[in-house]
Amino acid sequence: MNRVTNVLLAGIVSGAAILLAVPLATQVPAKSIVDQPPSVDSDETPGLKLADVEAALAAIDADTGVEDAVKALLRSKYAQAIDALKEAADFAVRERNYRELIKTGPQKAAVLRARLKELPAAESAAEITPRDTVEDLQKDIELRQAAFNGLKEELSKTTREFAHVRARPAEISVRLPEAQRDLSEIRKQLAPFDAAQDVTSSRRVSDRILLEARQSRLLSELDMLKQEQLSQSVREDLLQAQHELLTRQVENAAA
Repeated sequence: MNRVTNVLLAGIVSGAAILLAVPLATQVPAKSIVDQPPSVDSDETPGLKLADVEAALAAIDADTGVEDAVKALLRSKYAQAIDALKEAADFAVRERNYRELIKTGPQKAAVLRARLKELPAAESAAEITPRDTVEDLQKDIELRQAAFNGLKEELSKTTREFAHVRARPAEISVRLPEAQRDLSEIRKQLAPFDAAQDVTSSRRVSDRILLEARQSRLLSELDMLKQEQLSQSVREDLLQAQHELLTRQVENAAA
């Protein structure tokens, strides 16, 4: 199915004027792969390329031989497909980030805890170095206040992120089966296209492209969610270390 879709897309980009001249029997396809192919299961994953779908949409818009009603229908389908592929790409980036954090997170947390140990106690931090003039003292106070405000903001952000991360396991446990069901439904809808005789109808091609784009999005999301699960403890530990360090820094700055 992917091969057929790619051939159709290539056709529409190179020969849009000819293919779209016949109202409801035109060509509009594409097959695209999101940055990194998802690996949720052993099934072959679709590989629609975002650039190909965007080029096909541009070809449709530029073709003066296509009726406005047909253009509007195809434009809507292709726009939805493009949005789905962009979301799939975003999920792929997040999945890679989670995968990388599993490797680097423990060392980052260790560095933060080492920095915490090096910080002085709040009592020591409260000591103010004598200044030669009142102006110098005032400037020092202003700098300390600015640093304090910045640290408080960072601590607040870290606290919110920590709460969000700790709530994710419950949210993921709900989303995973939903996404699996959605993927199963998409695959059922795609099955008839494999045996279809009329694969060049503009409507059928756009329907197929949209379904494959949604399938790519779901596969990418499932990959991301699984990596998010695997990296949960590492991310919590890293945020805990960051929170502890910032808390001490705020205490010292306020002393």
